[in-house]
Amino acid sequence: MFNSIQYADLKKDFLTEVKKNIEGWQNYYVQLFPYFLNKSIIEELLQKGFEDLVKDKLQDMMSHYREFREAFIWIAKNAVDEPWFENISIQYEKILINMIHLLAITFRDISNKKDVTENKKINRAVQIYLFKEERLESFILDGDEDTVSRLFTLLMDVKELEVSIKLDLRQKIKEKYPNIKFLGEQEETPVAAGTRSLIALESSLRSKQKELKNILEVEVPKNSKEIGIAIEMGDLKENAEYKAGKEKQESLNIQVGKLKEGIEKVKVFDPSTIDLKKVSFGTTVVLLNTISKEEETFTILGPWESDPSNNVISYVSPFGNAILGSKKNAKLAFTINEKDYKYKILSIEKSEQLI
Repeated sequence: MFNSIQYADLKKDFLTEVKKNIEGWQNYYVQLFPYFLNKSIIEELLQKGFEDLVKDKLQDMMSHYREFREAFIWIAKNAVDEPWFENISIQYEKILINMIHLLAITFRDISNKKDVTENKKINRAVQIYLFKEERLESFILDGDEDTVSRLFTLLMDVKELEVSIKLDLRQKIKEKYPNIKFLGEQEETPVAAGTRSLIALESSLRSKQKELKNILEVEVPKNSKEIGIAIEMGDLKENAEYKAGKEKQESLNIQVGKLKEGIEKVKVFDPSTIDLKKVSFGTTVVLLNTISKEEETFTILGPWESDPSNNVISYVSPFGNAILGSKKNAKLAFTINEKDYKYKILSIEKSEQLI
């Protein structure tokens, strides 16, 4: 009933009447707080000596942030800096960890078409709290290396989060802690990483995410509608529209599977880590073809950026793999599909696509 009251003033009046006329009013205040997020409720309870009641309720909502999403965010934004909050015994790091978890949960719910409007609202509020208000960055850069590693690794697991946010924070962390190692991170070159994951530019990832979104939100619903219309026509065995719709459905499912797999395993290349001492991801290489005596220029990127007609070569292609890791002035000889290649590396520079 209380939640159906639309106006804040009426809710305040309701609570005033509860306090005046009901013994044990404090228990009603606590129960109704998640549905009327207002400092006045907390302050009233504290003034009347119900600190333990407030503490228990806030701790319960912080622990069950999945159920009290809006209340959890309200507490984080409006209560953390209050003097009385120190007595609640809730660590700020725990709040940030729960925020990151909530970010991942809402992204997943949005993807699964579950309460999309509400989850987008919560997701937006969490991102404002963590990133726009720079709360996560401030806490991380003031913390020790273990705290930094723990929180950033947790953030990296939120695959739907914009890569630019992760890279920007990672760069700032590296500037303060040059030798920091994140949980699960190993000493590896982009080549080694590529054997387990896909390396790509941030722009390529955005393009793939956009493509996936279009399929899920436009192509799949359109196809489902077409199949529904075909079913209404009856006699599915001889129904060409139905068969075509099902074939397209299968094709879309395959596309979605491949895109999701690629997006899940992609590792966005950090331009600040480029190694110009050898042929590597993100470099443009000038080669002297010692057979034809002509110079040839290639840019080494990933499968998503590959464009052989413009000499953009994937690092996992036979040609790209053959020259990968080679240094300036190195002489190369290799055979691909029974064709011999002989080169000398003249120069290695940063690709214009990274600038």
